Parts: sequence; structure tokens; C-alpha cells
Amino acid sequence: MLTETPLIFTIVFPERIDVVSAPMPAACRSDSSLIALVPVPAVALGAVVAHLHGVAITAFVPSFVATAIGTLVIVYLASAAPRSRARTPSPWRTVAILGAAVGALAGTLLTAGVAGVAGGDGVGGGDGVGSVHRWLPLGAVALQVSALVSPWLLATLATAPATLARPLTALLCSAQIVHLAQPDAAQATALALGSLPILATATQLATGTRGLVAGALIALAVLTWLRPDPLLPVAHVEQIFDLAHALGPAWLVACLAASALLFVPLAWPLPWPRVGRQAAPPVSRARLAVGVYLLTTLVLPCVGHFPVPIVGAGGGHVLGWYAALGVMIAAARRPRGPNPETP
Repeated sequence: MLTETPLIFTIVFPERIDVVSAPMPAACRSDSSLIALVPVPAVALGAVVAHLHGVAITAFVPSFVATAIGTLVIVYLASAAPRSRARTPSPWRTVAILGAAVGALAGTLLTAGVAGVAGGDGVGGGDGVGSVHRWLPLGAVALQVSALVSPWLLATLATAPATLARPLTALLCSAQIVHLAQPDAAQATALALGSLPILATATQLATGTRGLVAGALIALAVLTWLRPDPLLPVAHVEQIFDLAHALGPAWLVACLAASALLFVPLAWPLPWPRVGRQAAPPVSRARLAVGVYLLTTLVLPCVGHFPVPIVGAGGGHVLGWYAALGVMIAAARRPRGPNPETP
């Protein structure tokens, strides 16, 4: 008996996977659960380190909620048995959904800016010249939308069919323009560097077009660094590694090790692709692009007041990590033609 993919999964992962309801082997379910739980040590360690410095555990509720949602999604996608011929909706729905996500990113420019005060998820207030617009208010908390949209967009562009290359590239450039307007130098830099493996190896766009897009993304990132950024850091968001180091070297090493775990599904041929030992070239490209993005976001807090992904408080980076992984799982299971570059 076949069951349709639940609506929530088709919203986040438009390349739908129809699944067979037969039970999966226990080993597959175990591997899927381990992959889905990879961010848990980073989130838990961040919460404990912050709590030992007097920060309430409730500051990490968005991170825990995002982890729970992402875990459910990845376990579902990784445990589902792929059909030999999947029914897929119009690929333009992918563009529409990501277009809405980039629209939400642009919507941060309409929110009250944060000027010269501590930032981070859940912070608002302040407006005026030189203020920072990076968060979208969601009730009692605020989401750093770019931390969700950027890795999701990179993974989708890397694995999308050729017909979507131009519109998705346009969305990529649009997101970078928003980063300049916010400004968010860390996300602008990470998006630019993460896009390079895609633009360097993808054949869906002409060589000249790829070079022009890469140059534009890098130039916008450089301009973003030149904009004033008066935001002061929140210790448990932007300086969580400093807090860990203050507790002792072992705590810092533990946090760094937990951060390193985030790269495991991106670098190791784990069972989730289920297409043989070698993932399809588009999926390999997505792994590299998301890996470069993640590494950049981990390094840049050392040179500026930027959120530390996953370990620092905030659900945006957690959701982004899961969204990118989910896109890669869906792409790896999608039937391909004889040319692996064309999913």
C-alpha cells in the first residue's frame, strides 16, 4: 500500500517522495535516527555551558524545538522506501516555495531594527540609521531567517534540474542583496563561498553566467562588510565558545567536537542516500556547498559578532541544517536519467 507524503514535508522538500508503508529494516531505522540526532550534542552542550554561566535554559527552547522538528523530518525521509518511479509535482513549485522563503528574508527589512544593542534570536527593538534587520518576529521569539534559507537554497540549487537553474540563481542573488541591506556580513560571506562549488561545477548555466554570478555574490559580500554593524554580542549566541573556554579547555574541546559532528552527514557516505556507495554528482556538490557554508559560519564568529551555529542559542541554524540535509536526502532518492548531472 502506498501512502502520500504528508503536507509538511512537501512544503519544505518540494521534490516529493512517495513511500511504501512496508516496515524498514531495523538497521536502516537505527542509521536514520543517528543521522537525525547529530545536532543534539551541540545544542545540549551549548545550553549547559550557557546555564553554567547563569543563562536560563529557556533561552535554548527554540533550538530544542527546531531539533525536534528536524529530527522527525529526517527520520521520516531517511526511513521511507523510495519508489522506482516517483510522482513529482511541477518543479516550478520548488521555485515558488523558495521564492516565498526569500520573501520572508526580505521581510526582515520591514521589521524594527536593532541598533547598538545586544542581538540574537528573540531580540527586537530599536530603529533608525545604522540599525540591523536580521530577525523575523515569531511570537515571543525572533528567527534569523537567513540561517534557515541560505543552506536550504544552496542545497536546492546544487541538486535542482537544469530548468530551475536560472530562477534559483536569481533567488540566490536576491538573498545576497537582502544580506547587504540588513546588513549580515557573516551570512553574505557564507552564501557567497558556499555557492562557489555549485557555480564552479554545475553545467546548467553558461560559463560566463556562472562567473558573473560568482563575482556579483562576492562583491556584495565585500560591500556588506563595509557597512556599519553596531550590534553588540549576546554571550550565549555569539560568544558561546568563549563561555565554554571560561569553564575550562575540556568544555571548549567538547563544543568544537560537537560542531565537527555536524559535518559527518556531509562528508561520509552514510546509508541515507541509498543509491550505492557514491552519491549522485548533484548531491556531492550540495554536500560540499553546504559544508563550506557551515564552516564559514563557524569561523566568522571569531572575527565579528555573529551567531555561532547550532551551539549558540537560536533555532535558525538548526532548521537550516536539517532543511539542507532533507533536500539532499530527497535528491539522492529521486530517480535520475542516464546523465547524473540532470536529476
